[in-house]
Amino acid sequence: DFASPDSIELSASRNFVFCTSKEKDSLHMWNYYIHNNNYQGYNIGFDIYKFIKSFDVANKGDALDPIFFYYGEVIYNKEQQLKAIKTICDKIEAEKSKNFPEKSMVDLHRYICSYGMFFKDKSFSDEKEYRVLTEISESRVNNDRKNYANKFNQKIKLDFYERNGMIVPCLMVPFDTSAVKRITMAPIMEKGIAQSGVEEFLKVNNFENVEVKPSEIPIR
Repeated sequence: DFASPDSIELSASRNFVFCTSKEKDSLHMWNYYIHNNNYQGYNIGFDIYKFIKSFDVANKGDALDPIFFYYGEVIYNKEQQLKAIKTICDKIEAEKSKNFPEKSMVDLHRYICSYGMFFKDKSFSDEKEYRVLTEISESRVNNDRKNYANKFNQKIKLDFYERNGMIVPCLMVPFDTSAVKRITMAPIMEKGIAQSGVEEFLKVNNFENVEVKPSEIPIR
C-alpha cells in the first residue's frame, strides 16, 4: 500500500509562471491588449534556450540551487494530456513495486503542482502558449541568495505589482539580455516614430543584435 499522506513531509513551495506565445504577430493576441480602442505595446521575442540557460547550474560542480525551472509548450489536446498523466501514473506504479511509495507520492505531488500548469483547455489553443515556471521553496522566497550557485538566481527576489486595484506578488527574475532577439511593434500608424524610439532604447541599454520591426497586420 502507499504510505498515508500524514507520513510524508512535503515542504511548501510557490510557483511563478512566465507566460509567452509562439506567435510573434497574431491579431488574436494583439486583441488582448487593446487600450482605448488602440493597439499598444510590443512583442518581445526571446531565444528561449538562451533565456533558460541563464539559470543553468549543471556545470557548477556539486552546488545545489534550490530553485527549479520547468519550461515547454502548453498542452491543449485532451488526448495528449491524458497520455502525459498515464506516463506519470505508470512511473508511480513501477516505483511502488520497488517499495518506494513515498518517493512516488512526492513525484505525483510535484507533477500536479508543476507540470499540471502546462495543461489548458482547448478553447485557448489559439494562444499557442509557451510557459516558463519557476518553483521556489516558500521558506526561501524572501531569503538572501548570496550562496546560490548561479549569479542570476542570486538576484531573484519577490516583488509586487498592481492589477485591477489588487496587490499581486510576483518574482523578479533577471536573465541574460542576449536572449532578446526581436521586438515586434503593435499594429499602429506611427510606425517610424515608434521604431526609432525602440531602437534608441535598446542602444542606450546595451541590447545588441535585436531586430525591430512593425507588425505586418494591416490597420483598417
